[in-house]
Formats: sequence, structure tokens, C-alpha cells
Amino acid sequence: MKLAIESIPGAGLDLKLDDKTSWVADMVKNVLMRENLIPEKYAGSLRIGKVNDNIHLDGSLNLVFKSSCHRCLKEFPFSLDIPLNMNLTPQYHSDEEPSFQSKQEELELNADDLDFSFYDGHEINLSDIVGEQVVLALPPVFTCSENCKGLCAQCGQNLNEVACLCAPKDIANAPWAALKTLKGSPK
Repeated sequence: MKLAIESIPGAGLDLKLDDKTSWVADMVKNVLMRENLIPEKYAGSLRIGKVNDNIHLDGSLNLVFKSSCHRCLKEFPFSLDIPLNMNLTPQYHSDEEPSFQSKQEELELNADDLDFSFYDGHEINLSDIVGEQVVLALPPVFTCSENCKGLCAQCGQNLNEVACLCAPKDIANAPWAALKTLKGSPK
């Protein structure tokens, strides 16, 4: 959803983020499907405020979706609370840059400077901004539990459900076993 900057009232704008809002439904579906996740339910809110040309986004989004465990491949529900806090400021073009940037001096960034992002033009794309925050909040690996044992490397049995009877591999005859004899190798 593209939102024109001049359409944001001085008192701010409140938006609901749920499956009844078409741009939110499309964004969640697109982002989660790219990650092979199945959305179940989601809800949240977003407050958009404006001071001069600076935009402040404040809200949260709760996502519940189905994922497959990366260790045992079992499907399980996963819940994620995503904070949506961001400050946007207009991006200056080379002919509009403030005079301090024309000097060849180094500028040091502080923590407040890192909370800013930039927009270009006279509108912001909320789908892109919220979608980016969803992707950044996703964990790199999904596991059904902290102590998931995964699958047996030999027979593929889910070790969380059944104790596997496969014999342990003979490490002495493994292709890389000769490396253990090298000088300085831990024994």
C-alpha cells in the first residue's frame, strides 16, 4: 500500500493490520510463501505520525503460521511478535544536500541516527516496510523444540518419536579418519 505523505493528518493515522485488510493479507502471504511458511492468523496495529517531512511508524504485528522443523521435518505452529518502530526521513538528492555534507569531514553516527530510514518521493510503501520487518524478524532455523533430536542419518526415523536401532557408524573407517593421525590433531 502506497501512502501519500501529504495524506497523513497532523494528529496521525491509525491502521489495523489483519486479514481483512487486503494489502496486509497480500504482503503476509507473499513474504511467508517465499519462506515456505503457511500463514494461519495475524493481527496488529500501526500508528503513523508526521512531523514536517519526518514520518514515525509505531506498532506491532503478531503472526501465527505453520512451519516445518528443520531437524525432524514435523509441521508445527509458530508465533512471532514483530515490533514495528521506524523513523523515516526524506532522502536528499545531490542538488538538495545540506551544506554540511559538502564538506569532506567524517560524521560520527550515534544510536539515534541508526533508527532512521529514508523514503524517496512523496509517498511511502507500507507493504515493503512492514514486509521487510517481517523478514528480518524470522529466525534463520525453525525447530519444533529446543531439544529436538531430528532424524536418524541412516534410516530417516524421527528420533523424537522412536529410538532408532541403527548401528552407530564406524568412525575409524570413515573417509576422513586418516586426518586424526596428523601431527597436532586432538585425540
